[in-house]
Amino acid sequence: SQALTLAAQFNPQGALDAGRFGSETARGGEVGARTRLFGGNLALNATAFYYEYKDLQVQVFDPQTVSLVADNVGKLRTQGVEADVNWRPTDQLALRGAIAYTDAKYRDYIGACYQGQTIAQGCTLNADPSTGAFTSQNYGGRTPPKAPKWAGRAGFTFTQPVAGGEVVLTSDASYTGRYNFTDTLRPDAVQHSFWKFDAALRFNAENDRWHIGVVGRNLSNKLVATSANDIPFTGGTGTGTNTGFVADLSTFIENPREVFVEVGFRF
Repeated sequence: SQALTLAAQFNPQGALDAGRFGSETARGGEVGARTRLFGGNLALNATAFYYEYKDLQVQVFDPQTVSLVADNVGKLRTQGVEADVNWRPTDQLALRGAIAYTDAKYRDYIGACYQGQTIAQGCTLNADPSTGAFTSQNYGGRTPPKAPKWAGRAGFTFTQPVAGGEVVLTSDASYTGRYNFTDTLRPDAVQHSFWKFDAALRFNAENDRWHIGVVGRNLSNKLVATSANDIPFTGGTGTGTNTGFVADLSTFIENPREVFVEVGFRF
C-alpha cells in the first residue's frame, strides 16, 4: 500500500512488521438430520452448528492513506441453526422454504476505530504516544458486519401442461434481518430488515428445445446496502478525541427492481 511504501523509505523493518498478520484457524462442527417422507415428496433438513475462529483475518479501509489495513480478530464465535423444506403435494406444484438463525460475536478483539470516532463513541484504547489520541476500540461481544440473526425464504413452482409444452410460474420471497455493513461497525451504517420478492413466468417447449419467459427480480424495489467505505478527504478527523468528525460513506447497493425477457434454445 501507499502507507507501507512511504514507511519503508524511513523504516523498512517497521513497515514489514506493520504489514504482517497471522494465519487464521477454526474449530467446531455441525450436526443435522435429513429426511424424506411420503415417497420422497417431502424433504426436511435441519442443521445446528458451532464454530470458533481464532486470528480471523479482516481488512479495514483507511481513508487517510487510501489503503486497506489487515488485522487479526482475537476470536469470532458463530453458532446457530438452519432448516429447509421441499414439498411436492401434487405433480404440478412444488413448495419450498428455509430459515436460518445465526448468533455471531467477536471475542477478545481490540481493533481500529472508525475514522472520526470520538471517545464518547467508544474509541478509548491504545493511545498514540505522539498525539495522545486513542486509535482502537473494543469489539468484544459485538456482532460482526453483514451477519443478520435471522434470514429465510419461501416460494413455489407451479407447472401447467399446455399444447406444445408447459407453462411454469415461480415465485419466491426472502427475508433478511438487520445488520451493520461496515467493517468498523459505524452506528450510522445499519441496513434494516427487509423483504425481497422475485417471480417468473416461462413457456417451455416440448423436449425443452426452447423457452421464453418474463423474469422479475426484487419486485419490491428494495434498495439494500451490502458494504461501504469511508470517502477519502471528506472528514474522518479527530479520531480518538472529544471532537471527532466522521467521513462520508461510499455505499454499495444491490440492484433495484429488474424485469426482463429471457429466451433460450437447446441444440
